[in-house]
Amino acid sequence: MATLTFYGAAQEVTGSCYLIESPALGRVLLECGMHQGGTAVDRIRDESFAFDPADIDAVVLSHGHLDHSGMLPKLVNQGFSGPIYCTQSTRQLLRILFEDALGLYERDLERENLRRQRSGRALIEPEYTEKDVEAALKLCQGQPYHARVDIGPQASVRFLDAGHILGSSIVELTLNEKGADKVLVFSGDLGNSNSALMNDPESPQHADIVMMEGTYGNRDHRSQEQTLEQFRQVLAETWARGGNVMIPSFAIGRTQELIFHLGCLHQAGELDPPSMPHPPQIAGRGKPLRGKAAAVKGHRMRLQRQAQRLVIGDHLFGFRHHRERHLRLRPLRRRLGMVKDRQGGRVAQPLGLPKRLAPVDPHAAHRVGGGQLADRLGVEAGAGFEVFDIRIRCLAPVHDPRGGFLLQPVHH
Repeated sequence: MATLTFYGAAQEVTGSCYLIESPALGRVLLECGMHQGGTAVDRIRDESFAFDPADIDAVVLSHGHLDHSGMLPKLVNQGFSGPIYCTQSTRQLLRILFEDALGLYERDLERENLRRQRSGRALIEPEYTEKDVEAALKLCQGQPYHARVDIGPQASVRFLDAGHILGSSIVELTLNEKGADKVLVFSGDLGNSNSALMNDPESPQHADIVMMEGTYGNRDHRSQEQTLEQFRQVLAETWARGGNVMIPSFAIGRTQELIFHLGCLHQAGELDPPSMPHPPQIAGRGKPLRGKAAAVKGHRMRLQRQAQRLVIGDHLFGFRHHRERHLRLRPLRRRLGMVKDRQGGRVAQPLGLPKRLAPVDPHAAHRVGGGQLADRLGVEAGAGFEVFDIRIRCLAPVHDPRGGFLLQPVHH
């Protein structure tokens, strides 16, 4: 008889990790995700496995986001050496994500050890290194969608398109016990229907057991047309009064969709004079993760036809590699910023802001596209910055899933 143990994402939305044990399968880990929040040092140091990684026969991965995959290098460091089954595109994205996460972890670890050294405390050894990242990537076996792959004595896995990010999948796991097939379906993270870039999620034909992540399961999404209309209004109204739009956004998935829709607006002439009195600058921050992800996306023709035309075409909103040094101290004038910050999404001293900074009201912190605004639920003003007033209009309550860009006005 098969047993299923939940080691993560139980009554929470990050750290997905489930252990399936069966004579037909062996001991297989479904997902190996990192909990989100806090510094990378704290996240990885505090994360301990409730099982021996060396006893795990294989890992099955639904997609590349770190809350589903981020602990794989540590799993390898602690003795795991089996295959990691995922889609072909997920395998490509994992290198980008793991290298970015390792850089973040190493920077946080360096800062923490400097503080410890000054106070005479013992230094922290890294929980995993670049060697473990490379070892984990070598274990990955990328599979095409719909192919049935044997992963145990009497078990197989098949990946269906989940429409969430590039390579995301619904996992269909089939076990043969006592001569009868039993099918477990794991949703992973599901995308919305009618996405501009991704295909609609596929529907499995049969399941005996369904595991579904329900982060937004109790809410209805507004139509994309309504969301895009509000997005267009926000841009027009903000730039018309000389303001700036800053959108914290996950580097993989939502950022590409935002840029796609901006490209459509540009091609339609809605981001150019006279409709926009001050043409916007498009800025990003941090390592060029967005551009690398887009490069993978550009090689995958699983994009919708409209998206293919825009990606192939030569237009203002191509995916370019922007680095922090290109933006520091640049005047903030008519800019739209999509930020993937060094701190893993938190916005602190963003985009070379001038010395007078208008912070977000700490009691009304909101986000667009999934990033989060600073540790104190507001923009953090560092050395040399003067906080003088609260004038930013925030949009999109945190975790409100209505609409692809989570846009909802909040009046202060």
